[in-house]
Amino acid sequence: MSGVVSPLYYSRGNPQRSPFLNMAPKAKKEAVPAKTEAKVKALKAKKAVLKGVHSQRKKKIRTSPTFRRPKTLRLRRQPKYPRKSAPRRNKLDHYAIIKFPLTTESAMKKIEDNNTLVFIVDVKANKHQIKHAVKKLYDIDVAKVNTLIRPDGEKKAYVRLAPDYDALDVANKGGAGERGGGGCNAASSQSDWTSDMWAGVGGDVSYRRDYLVYVAMSAADDDNMVEDFRKD
Repeated sequence: MSGVVSPLYYSRGNPQRSPFLNMAPKAKKEAVPAKTEAKVKALKAKKAVLKGVHSQRKKKIRTSPTFRRPKTLRLRRQPKYPRKSAPRRNKLDHYAIIKFPLTTESAMKKIEDNNTLVFIVDVKANKHQIKHAVKKLYDIDVAKVNTLIRPDGEKKAYVRLAPDYDALDVANKGGAGERGGGGCNAASSQSDWTSDMWAGVGGDVSYRRDYLVYVAMSAADDDNMVEDFRKD
């Protein structure tokens, strides 16, 4: 027996040196009082009645093989100092969006037949911005806005008014005249002509059309034709 000592060595030769004889006796389990045990059983029974014995965990039905991380709370940034010294000025305000109204023959026909105003607007303006700009400038409700880019690069907007408003009344109130002289980006000649056309002409449709023809003929400097027009 080299290195390993058998327990039988101690029990036979020298029983006093046996490590098994010096072990501490096992502690006896204390008996649980019957009253406490009954209370624990009652609580378990109560929990089982409230929750149900056959409690099943509902499994989520997945219809896609991909798993995406749930959208948890994401707080906004709270910078310690502003990254820009001064906020940028909004260059595309409602005065820059609406350049000037169109007063061509087709635009006048739109006013009379379709309750629609026609404007030349900024190229970068979208329909929502045009709608808010018209509402702010002329204090009218807009039903729909259609836009197109003309061959010359300008953006034209057809603004259809709500049924409660009459485009002819809005045009005759002089709103376009005020807009033309309000520092818009259009040429001054176009603004002045628009002002004369919408603000200076009466509500008679036929007279307004004759006035439009008269202005076009006056621009051609044909004195004879103008005299004939006035005689008629």
